[in-house]
Amino acid sequence: MIGEDIKGDERITSARGQNAGDVVLPALVVAEQIAEAARANAVALFETGKVLKAELNAIGEKAFAEGRDALALLASDLDELATATATTPAAVLALQQKQARRNAELMLSGFARSAGTFGKLASEMSGPIAALLNTRLEAFRLPG
Repeated sequence: MIGEDIKGDERITSARGQNAGDVVLPALVVAEQIAEAARANAVALFETGKVLKAELNAIGEKAFAEGRDALALLASDLDELATATATTPAAVLALQQKQARRNAELMLSGFARSAGTFGKLASEMSGPIAALLNTRLEAFRLPG
């Protein structure tokens, strides 16, 4: 009798072990998929950071060049204004109006360029993340 009880316990333990394996193996597969997804997220964020760095460098260089051009334009305007001051008040007023109109146009075109640049930046930054999402969606698509 005692030997039969031990065999019965072994069968129960064996069945429990098999049931545990049925639970553990799928859990390991899910854990592996989660780890792969986390790695892919990190890669996508890294790629996005590289794009951001390159674009911000380009924006900074362009802004520096535009600032240099604006200072040259200011110096030219001051020279013109000094020359016009020697003539009549009407000539000074006409020159100021011309400069104000030109500066307003430059400001508006600068705003439009900035908006376009930041729109392009947002689009390029979303590329790696969009590719990652497309890959993930492919994994969940049903065949056929």
